[in-house]
Amino acid sequence: MQLLSALAEIQSHWSASKFTGTYTNAKEHSSDFAKYKQTTKRTWVIERQDVTTLFGNVQTKLKTYGLREYVPPKGLSLSVSISDN
Repeated sequence: MQLLSALAEIQSHWSASKFTGTYTNAKEHSSDFAKYKQTTKRTWVIERQDVTTLFGNVQTKLKTYGLREYVPPKGLSLSVSISDN
C-alpha cells in the first residue's frame, strides 16, 4: 500500500508541475524526469519484480504440496493499479 500511495503522490506531483514553454524550463522538467526514472522508478520496478518472483515461488510451493492457492486481499494483487484504490 505504501508503494501505491507513493505512486499516487508522484503522479500528482507531475500533474501539478507547470510548464512555462521556455527551453530552460523544458530542460529542467526533462532532467527531473530522467532523475526520477534512474532513481525512484528503478527502485520501484526492482521491488515489484522481487515481489512478483516471491509470489510465484509461494504459489509453486503451495501447488507442489497440494495446498490451496493464496489469493491476496483486495487491493494487494500484483495487477493492482493506482486507479483501483
